[in-house]
Amino acid sequence: MQLKINWIIYLLIGSNIILNSCEKRVDYNFKSTYVYSNTSNHNIELRVYNESDRNLIREITIIAGDSTSIILYGDGSPAPPFFFDSSLDSIGDSISVVFDEAKYLPFTIDSENSILDSRNYQETKLSKTNLLYRYIFTNEHYENAIPIN
Repeated sequence: MQLKINWIIYLLIGSNIILNSCEKRVDYNFKSTYVYSNTSNHNIELRVYNESDRNLIREITIIAGDSTSIILYGDGSPAPPFFFDSSLDSIGDSISVVFDEAKYLPFTIDSENSILDSRNYQETKLSKTNLLYRYIFTNEHYENAIPIN
């Protein structure tokens, strides 16, 4: 009887090991700090939208000559810009950069030099899992913006 109980215990332990080894495990989290610098002569408001439900999910103001940062965390890989949470309604998928309520630049992931694509940022690797991304707004952004009617 004791032999049968031991065999069942070993079977349960072995099954548990096999099942848990198939699970995807993340042994580390990435910290991504996104810094937005406004070197233009105009105040900027970043309006972050989630187009799947057409909601404005964040408004971020950066006065002329100032900067702001957003810290995001990713499981196993760096979080993309404006990926505030893994729930779909917390992911920014379009941005409107508004200059002094007079002009704006619309961005989607497919836009040229999109603010939603981290490849368009200056990247600094601070450690294996800690990255700094910098995006700089200049007067050229303002000049290329569309007038608000």
